[in-house]
Amino acid sequence: MLDTDLLLRFEETGLDSDDEVITLFQQIYDTKAYTWLQGFYGRFLRDLIEEGLINTSDS
Repeated sequence: MLDTDLLLRFEETGLDSDDEVITLFQQIYDTKAYTWLQGFYGRFLRDLIEEGLINTSDS
């Protein structure tokens, strides 16, 4: 489930750590929220995946 409080903090004030950013974008990937969020989220998620920071395996 997508933590909307984390998403709102990301948009409004930023998050406190890289770990929080990774957690948020892992949730965005897991819930497929990138399909309905603004394009920035999908592009940033793609960059994190390419850097190996997001788990894309089904297991």
